[in-house]
Amino acid sequence: ILKEYPVANNVTAVTSDNFRFASAAAEIGMLANKSEYTGTASYDSAIELARSALGDDPLGIRHEFIQIADLTRFLNR
Repeated sequence: ILKEYPVANNVTAVTSDNFRFASAAAEIGMLANKSEYTGTASYDSAIELARSALGDDPLGIRHEFIQIADLTRFLNR
């Protein structure tokens, strides 16, 4: 018997800042490498996800990553 369960499309509501930031970093990496698995990924969505997951960033590393991602988006236009 095959059982099907609906999956919520809004994963940001139930995931940690660390998980969302890592997902954004992976998305940026796939886009920068022009991976065949990017699907509907975009620089805009990855940067938005990273911004929503800044959390506690005492050294500013996550902010710096977002600046680099923004620059990468600009260079890949």
